[in-house]
Amino acid sequence: MDRTEFEQDLQGFFHNEADKVKHSEGWWNKVVLMATGEKPVYTAPKSGFFRRKLFLIPLAVILALTVTGGTVYGYSSLLKEVIGGMVPSVENEETGESISLAWEYNLSQTIDGVTASLEYAYADINKVVVGISVKGEKYFAVSLYNANGQELADGPIGLGSANGDWVWTFDTPDIDGNPSSLNLRIEISISKDKEPFIFEFEVPYYDGKVVNVGQMVEAAGVRVELESLLISPSETRAIFYISPQTDEQGSYASLLLEVLLPDGTLANSNMGSGNNPIEDAATKYINGDFTAQYGEWVITVTELVYTPPIDKSKLYQIHAPSDTVRLAGPWVFTVWVE
Repeated sequence: MDRTEFEQDLQGFFHNEADKVKHSEGWWNKVVLMATGEKPVYTAPKSGFFRRKLFLIPLAVILALTVTGGTVYGYSSLLKEVIGGMVPSVENEETGESISLAWEYNLSQTIDGVTASLEYAYADINKVVVGISVKGEKYFAVSLYNANGQELADGPIGLGSANGDWVWTFDTPDIDGNPSSLNLRIEISISKDKEPFIFEFEVPYYDGKVVNVGQMVEAAGVRVELESLLISPSETRAIFYISPQTDEQGSYASLLLEVLLPDGTLANSNMGSGNNPIEDAATKYINGDFTAQYGEWVITVTELVYTPPIDKSKLYQIHAPSDTVRLAGPWVFTVWVE
């Protein structure tokens, strides 16, 4: 059995098992919280077994256990609810209604009995969020390109259901100036032997601010540098560098983070990426709109967590909780945001 066949069998197993699950009250709210970074989620390393470009999405496989059984949501309710938790909204002053900043498209193509649709999109300086649906095929890959043909890097979220409704995030590339919109092209590939579904579209672009920090703090024998903050309406990204990157067993560190904002609100980040063999920088994602939080930010790395290193020669690994090393800080950074 080759790698692709194993992945497809594994995903089919998860979907079959999910059909047996009866969900507890409030299960969908938990899924949304996971997608928006307010609950811990699993993100596979880019060099690991599960990769989004291999027709299998790490978060989606695991979260399919929650989404596929029990209540069946149509694409509109699923995508609207998930995207509503990931994308900021504005209030209609006359009605008080909350209006999502995600743009609605409803573009569809059908080829050989498979229908692919682009439903929603949102873009700011940190991320592009797209809501798509694919009916008639379970396995596919998604790529996003800007007007110059540059492929956007995968973001930390790939979330969907066995019904073919998916939300994807991509990292926004560097933008010259402050455009009001971005011209993008999304490609949905069903097979390497077939032409992909292609949608070219324009999406409103929301700017933010980049705060260059450049502070370094040492504690417990480890130096942590906070390089910068990227503050957008959908989230704030904190970019760190850790030295040394690994502990004695070769495990790469991940950070636990909390942020005290100028208004006294305490924000936590349970989602991160980077600090691995491919990417030196460690990025932490803080969900929410903090663009109006002017003044002193106190950013505290409370712990460094070292999970056992990945053995690339194995398809899967099982570790006991005691195999994870936790190094207490704190590493505290004080940043003035204007």
